[in-house]
Amino acid sequence: MIVDRTLGDSIRFETTFRDEDGNLFDPDTTGGYVYGPDGSILATASALVRQSLGVFTYDWQTDKVSTPKGSIEFEGWGTYGMMTYRTRSKIVRLT
Repeated sequence: MIVDRTLGDSIRFETTFRDEDGNLFDPDTTGGYVYGPDGSILATASALVRQSLGVFTYDWQTDKVSTPKGSIEFEGWGTYGMMTYRTRSKIVRLT
């Protein structure tokens, strides 16, 4: 799903963690990356905010000067024991 936003907007990315059986779970640690149109990392989330079991968010404030226009993607990650889970989230088109 592509969501249109304007430079200067705050964007909430959501990541859901499920185990191999499809059950929601809370990782021991979380984080994430915001990727720009060219694949470069624009922001790093050192921890995500828990909203409910297995559902975490990261709020990112865009900047009218330094944030590039184009498609933005979020990758959330979480560790649970020895496993690292990665999820790709919403693609945002900044205009």
